[in-house]
Amino acid sequence: MDQKIRYHNRNDGFSLIELMVTLAIACFLSIGLWALMASQNKIYQKQDSSSQMQQNLRAAIDRLSRDIMDGGQGQLFQMTMPDGNTTSWYKAATS
Repeated sequence: MDQKIRYHNRNDGFSLIELMVTLAIACFLSIGLWALMASQNKIYQKQDSSSQMQQNLRAAIDRLSRDIMDGGQGQLFQMTMPDGNTTSWYKAATS
């Protein structure tokens, strides 16, 4: 009743179960990385949209402030109405 213990020879390679476990782990890691990349892409798009909106707002404020500053560049006209009220306005400057 002598039972011999059989050892695996290291030259046999990997078993099917080892390969399947490795493949399952790699699959889960790939899915996790894909989910991470998808969420980062959404964040990038939101940030890019926000940045574009801020740039448009800056341009609008700049144009509005220039128009307000240039508002007094024309010639001042005053008119006194028959009831005594005085009305003043600027004629727009022409270049």
